[in-house]
Amino acid sequence: MDSIEGCNITITDQTDIERGPFSSCPNHRSLYIRVRDATETLNFKSLDTAGVIDVSQSPQLQVLDFPQLKHLEALIIKEATALSKILLGQLTSSPPSIDDGGFSLNGADHLANVTGLHLFELQDVALPSWWNSNITSVVGIESDTCVAFPALERTRNIHLIGTVSANCQLLTNLVSVYNFTLTGISPDEITFGRAALNILDTLVLESSIVNTTYYSHTIGLGPITSVGSNAFITSNENAHIDLYSLNSIRGNLSISENRNCEFNFDHLMEAGNLLLLDNQGTSLPSFPSLARANNIHLRGQIDHFNMFPALTSVSGAVIVEPWNSNFNCSQLVSQYDKGVIGALRCNGTNNETQTITGSKITSQGAKISIGVGATILVLATAKVCAWLFLYIKTRLKYLSHKGYTPLHHEQRNMIDLEEFDNRDVSQELPDDQVYEAGESESELIHQLDGTMIIQEIPGHDVAYELPSS
Repeated sequence: MDSIEGCNITITDQTDIERGPFSSCPNHRSLYIRVRDATETLNFKSLDTAGVIDVSQSPQLQVLDFPQLKHLEALIIKEATALSKILLGQLTSSPPSIDDGGFSLNGADHLANVTGLHLFELQDVALPSWWNSNITSVVGIESDTCVAFPALERTRNIHLIGTVSANCQLLTNLVSVYNFTLTGISPDEITFGRAALNILDTLVLESSIVNTTYYSHTIGLGPITSVGSNAFITSNENAHIDLYSLNSIRGNLSISENRNCEFNFDHLMEAGNLLLLDNQGTSLPSFPSLARANNIHLRGQIDHFNMFPALTSVSGAVIVEPWNSNFNCSQLVSQYDKGVIGALRCNGTNNETQTITGSKITSQGAKISIGVGATILVLATAKVCAWLFLYIKTRLKYLSHKGYTPLHHEQRNMIDLEEFDNRDVSQELPDDQVYEAGESESELIHQLDGTMIIQEIPGHDVAYELPSS
């Protein structure tokens, strides 16, 4: 064992790790580990910090496992043609993580799984596509530099931070991600393939500010077809956000606080709660294919007369708060009248209906009809009351002439009780409770102000086996 500002050691098998020179070497950032002529699996059980791990001349080595490793400066692999898995489950994104040395893999032709590989704040580290050409599965990727994983099919978490470079993120074979977060991504930065991409839990697109002089404003997320929980699109500017293949969101689609943006959701068919709120300089998109949702809340510029032409069911409430005074509610009113919408509150205008609350419809024509009807009813009631008063007075006068004595209060009660005991008893059940839109609106607004309660659309459970850590 040599000592140069730490430890330089050579490992050939598991015995060297557990009882050989490695076991007596203190962990140190300048630790330089050479792996030579190794076979099968090497498990560095207690290693938590290292400078350089240099693997070479090990054609029979199959697995490298670093279960406790949190800090690493460089990983160099050459001539390890049977290597199929690198396990780095604890490697963190905190500095120094991986810096100038970076990753270099040559001759690792069968490397298929890098489980737990985290890339974050990489500087001056080139990751050419051939380097990652055989990696099909990782637990997580965090990166603010260009990454290329042309064979990557699935991962638990991806967080990509924009680089303002076209075709920088290469994910041409990706089909499944649990959580997918994109921060500050620029147009044409991500290159997807043609395969459908399923987000099993959460999709986040945030803080993408596109330069107005840029030749393209489109952030293309076309391969994404489904989101298993929630999708959040927030704080983006001057972007055309294209999700043309998205057809299902089981939780909330929340689009808020974007500026001067356009959206494409042409194929979205179902969503839990649809929440489009406070997007400045942005015309809210229509949803030509949306059929089902639990609740819908729109607040902003609404230029489309028929926002939901394919709608068949909204089990809760639809709340519409247009910023433009010319929005016409009549199409939504028609859908409400047909029973498509459970409850409606629309602040727009039209020729017939101003507002609908619960099961009550109030229109200008209806107001006039109700006023006339009420007047007639009052006059008729007054006339009937006057007739009854005269009739009772005349009848009492007649009975007094005949010698009848009115019954005392107690006698009347006894007669009533006897009659009650001798007749069948029937009781009318109360009418069903009327569903009031106010209740749904209150619940929905409460959800908007706090933590959203997810109402999942019934469907098959999603089964997904995550990459093992």
